Amino acid sequence: EYGVRIDYTVLVCVESDTACQISRNQADTLVKFTEIFEQQKYDGVVLLGDRYETLAIAIAAGNTHTPIFHLCGGDATEGAIDEWIRHSITKMSYLHFPTNEESRSRIIQMASAAAFVPQPEFAVYAASKAYVLSFSRALGSELKERGITVTAVCPGPVDTPFFRGAEKYHRMPEFKKSSMAEPALVVCQAIRDAACGRELSVYGGNIKLLRLGCKLLPHSLIISATKWLEKQA
Repeated sequence: EYGVRIDYTVLVCVESDTACQISRNQADTLVKFTEIFEQQKYDGVVLLGDRYETLAIAIAAGNTHTPIFHLCGGDATEGAIDEWIRHSITKMSYLHFPTNEESRSRIIQMASAAAFVPQPEFAVYAASKAYVLSFSRALGSELKERGITVTAVCPGPVDTPFFRGAEKYHRMPEFKKSSMAEPALVVCQAIRDAACGRELSVYGGNIKLLRLGCKLLPHSLIISATKWLEKQA
């Protein structure tokens, strides 16, 4: 009717009364779309919005190295599950097509203070955050002429389930616990910094001091000090 070719019709259950139903639907969607992307080798996939099934499709695209073009990223629906799903897809996407200037004007990348210096026993995590920081700065430079700013958020430890889960396998040293921040405060700081067009958002005096130290001191010295503090924990 509209001149659009339909290659596949994918049946996906949309019952979402319980968390288990949502997870089963996501798993089913993930497998079905992974198979399609594997077979077709698409140049890209266009995703609209923030449904939980859309997140599964985004993961399938990521697993098959299929670039994502995301519509409606940067919008806000406070208090809804859609919010974190939309932002997750935005972070996974190659190109963004926001609906308004406010959503367009800034992209926030979630990094960490771990990006400032290599961390033994936390090596992969710290390296991945260093990548996000470097990527954000380079991307911000590329997009500056278009009026788009990129802000890398680099907090220290934040009081989230991530750390409570991680402590099952590796006890967090006391010097890191002393810098633990409330998520809401970190987010408020990030939003303010993004609105001002800053390339970096660092919350808390301790973490700002850490960043300064990482600039002034040799990384070998900081790594040695960190390992010593870990042993004292």
